[in-house]
This record gives sequence, C-alpha cells and structure tokens, in this order.
Amino acid sequence: MTTRTDLGPELRGLLDKALDYADDACLAQLHGLLVCLSEGADLVDYSCDVPDGLQEKPVFKRMLLSRNLLNEVPRGCA
Repeated sequence: MTTRTDLGPELRGLLDKALDYADDACLAQLHGLLVCLSEGADLVDYSCDVPDGLQEKPVFKRMLLSRNLLNEVPRGCA
C-alpha cells in the first residue's frame, strides 16, 4: 500500500516538472485541480485538443506536456 510519506518526494518531483514545462495558465489550472483533490474530488481524466500538425507550436506543446504530466501514472503504480 502506498503511504503519504512514499508519495511526498514523487509529488514534489512532479510539481518541479510542472514548473519547468507549464505556463502560468496551466500552473493555475493544476493548482485548482490540486485544491479540488485536497477537498475530496476525484480526477477522472485530463485532456486537451491539439489540431493536427500543431503539436510542436510552443503553446500546444505546453498543453500536451501538461496533459501528459497530469495523466502520468506514478512510478510503482499500475
């Protein structure tokens, strides 16, 4: 069973990744999600639509990286 002390370092690492890759709007959205989760909400899915061929544009690339970060399965969990 995963405990709070096991998840602390991993969560800090994910937040550090978010600071590296996300812009202010994504960080604000992440903050909102974390607040909701801390109040007992369940995160079912996080998705975004990126038009074909625009994945390398900076704004869409940040959206995809944010989506991947939010949907990433924590290490050791399946």
